[in-house]
Amino acid sequence: MKAISIIEAVGQLDAELLADHLNKKQKAEEKMNRKMKTGIVACAAIAACAAIVVCLFPIVKLILKGGNQPAPVTVEYESVKEAQDALGIVTLLTKEETDAKVSVSYASDSDGAADLTKPIQMKVRKAIPEGSADYYVLFGKTDPKDCYIAGYEEQGLKKEIGGVAVRYSVINDGANHFQARFVSGNDLYVIDVVSKGDIDPDAYLLPLLS
Repeated sequence: MKAISIIEAVGQLDAELLADHLNKKQKAEEKMNRKMKTGIVACAAIAACAAIVVCLFPIVKLILKGGNQPAPVTVEYESVKEAQDALGIVTLLTKEETDAKVSVSYASDSDGAADLTKPIQMKVRKAIPEGSADYYVLFGKTDPKDCYIAGYEEQGLKKEIGGVAVRYSVINDGANHFQARFVSGNDLYVIDVVSKGDIDPDAYLLPLLS
């Protein structure tokens, strides 16, 4: 009787110890899983914050470094000559017809009015059969790549006219689109032509550069 009781007691003890061990092991695993989940959530939160900072940085930079600067002011003129007289300069666009639409964008002063001593660009728009031709002078820019006029595709097309290197592209984006860029003096010239008909680049370049 005593021998059986001891064996039973030992068996019962082993079972209790095993159950207690398994219970502790399960609790430890649950605790570790909670820590892992917490770590994953924390990493995700850090990554999300970093993404927000990256996205907001350009906006904050713009605000701190000039996003609050006054917008340019555009002044309309009756002719290229009138615009050039106001600017006190002569451009290659002198030969353009007087019936073209002419405008000059100036930096604005502290009162929001045009500062006539700080021209940004001159634009001349001409109506052509089945389209339009825009001529730009970007004052103070001497790099054809430093241009914000859309519609140009780098195609490696170049030519030289009158000693001036011209880069241009011809694409079709629903209509024929020709754009040429070249530097004369200290200014960047851009010719942007859109037409449903055929476009001859020389018809727009030669009058200015020959």
